[in-house]
Amino acid sequence: MLFYLCLQKKDKLVKTVCGEALYAELIPTARRGQAEAESSAAARGAVPADSALMQPRWGFQWEDITRKGIDVIVAIDVSQSMLAEDIKTQSPGARQAQGV
Repeated sequence: MLFYLCLQKKDKLVKTVCGEALYAELIPTARRGQAEAESSAAARGAVPADSALMQPRWGFQWEDITRKGIDVIVAIDVSQSMLAEDIKTQSPGARQAQGV
């Protein structure tokens, strides 16, 4: 694209210096079309070259990662069953004294 813009600027400059009539004799229309084709070919070649220079990467690679630390889970029971009173437990000695 840049080459094409430079080519247009050059053509405009040559037209202003030598005039329209002399420009038509000096640079035939076939040559102008050829220059445009060359710039287009250069642009098509530059795109893969640019892509190669960027070195794109595809795919994936497995990598083992060691993690440090522990996982902690906190659970809180807020149901109505938590409102019930607990039964008092007796020690084995107290049960024997009662004869159970």
